[in-house]
Amino acid sequence: MPRKTKREKMIEAAAIAHSSRSKSDLENAMHHMLWVLAEGTRYQEDVEIAYEMLEKYRKIQRAGGRTY
Repeated sequence: MPRKTKREKMIEAAAIAHSSRSKSDLENAMHHMLWVLAEGTRYQEDVEIAYEMLEKYRKIQRAGGRTY
C-alpha cells in the first residue's frame, strides 16, 4: 500500500475535525493538521516544541493547577 500524500493526510484530518463532537476532539484534530503541515519542513521542530508545551499545560490543568 503506497504512503499517503500530505494532501490525503490533510483531507483525513479535516474530516475528523469536521465530525468532532467536543472541543477537545476538535483541538486534537486541528493539532494533527498542524503537525501534518509542518512535517518534513523547517517548522517541524517548532511544532514539536509547541506540542510539548501544550501537553505540559494540559497536565497542569488536569491536576487542578493554575495555568496562567
